Amino acid sequence: MNIDGEVLSEGQVLTRLTAARRVARDGTGRRVRLAVGASLSEIGRACGVSKGSVCKWEHGQREPAGEHGVRYWAIISALAATLGEAQ
Repeated sequence: MNIDGEVLSEGQVLTRLTAARRVARDGTGRRVRLAVGASLSEIGRACGVSKGSVCKWEHGQREPAGEHGVRYWAIISALAATLGEAQ
């Protein structure tokens, strides 16, 4: 899979999707998003989804999937790094 110019193996995609689902499910994604002052809309635009999708991920109603899920993990990880947190 090619995501934003980075070619990922199936294993890398699965690892990142697993991480995306974990941070969405355990509240880390929402906590990090709020800590940096990012809105649902901003995260959604960066992931290529609606703010409603991000909201559903953060409330456990849906799980991030595919390219969008990999992007969500990358964004939350980058934001967490600005806060000095490891993901």
